Amino acid sequence: MKIIKATIIALLILVLGVNGLDIFDKECKNDGSLKLVVKADSKNVLYTKDIEVRLGNTAMQGSWDRIDIVKSTTAARGYSTFQSEENILTAKRPYPINLIYKMTNEDGSEGYETKSFEVECPGLEFSCKNLNITIQSCENQEGGFFRAVLFIGGLEQSERAKMDINQVVDFMLETENKYKDTTGKETTRGTLPYKSQVIRMQKDMHVVRYEFSSKNMNTVKNIWAGYNNNMRYQCKQDKYPSVKFYDKIDCTIPQVTQEEQKEEYEVEIETEAVRQTPQQNEENQKTAEQILQEKPKNYKPLAIVSIILILVLAVGGIILSYLYKRGYL
Repeated sequence: MKIIKATIIALLILVLGVNGLDIFDKECKNDGSLKLVVKADSKNVLYTKDIEVRLGNTAMQGSWDRIDIVKSTTAARGYSTFQSEENILTAKRPYPINLIYKMTNEDGSEGYETKSFEVECPGLEFSCKNLNITIQSCENQEGGFFRAVLFIGGLEQSERAKMDINQVVDFMLETENKYKDTTGKETTRGTLPYKSQVIRMQKDMHVVRYEFSSKNMNTVKNIWAGYNNNMRYQCKQDKYPSVKFYDKIDCTIPQVTQEEQKEEYEVEIETEAVRQTPQQNEENQKTAEQILQEKPKNYKPLAIVSIILILVLAVGGIILSYLYKRGYL
């Protein structure tokens, strides 16, 4: 019986060893990612494309550093490292991980094996994937008032990773006229205006505001904002193509409505009418062509007609008087 049991155990070890896979190392990082090193425990080749790393039942996105692994005297050939994407394991707690891989049996048949384990995570400190700058609006308002609303993410991912927006984000403006920027330079392309305000409204929402003086009225054409190299954590843009490291937007200017244009036009007409004499007002109602075509007026025909009418009335009066005296009337 002892010989039979020993034989069965040996066969089980042999079968389980076929295309076997062991967990050599595991690490949960403070950027919310998982680093996993696996070791081949069989002389049969195991392809990493056939290995799936799951968080519970959900596949984790990531990459392997080798195409295949096999049990070998050369250590490099027998190991492969899986690196997941960031911002996945964000809580401070253990996470269940399942490793599912394809195995090949001695008879050539294929099947799948699962290795389950837990990884202890420290919680998210900072991830470059959470960075995002989006300028939602920018407007010039009446009275020289300028206002921009920005979403600037990733500066408060944890207590340790808090960063000051004034230190790690740069702003650039383009204006119609020169203004004094934060460096003291008079320019139409520079940083924010001197003594401008950057106000935090909510967690990641900020407002940039400034009021140009009445003596130096100005219009902001556009605004640019982007993370600079003063950040505590270095994030390379080519490694994070989906992250918006900067943004730029054109700024709007106040639009005059048709009603406001009509009122403004009527005020101008009334003001001009007060300045002019009645004769000028009458002349303004004529076109230039009409004025050029006009000729000096001739009053002689009117005088002759008037004289004739006076003579007719006088003669008629004399005749009527004569007839009255004779008794005919």
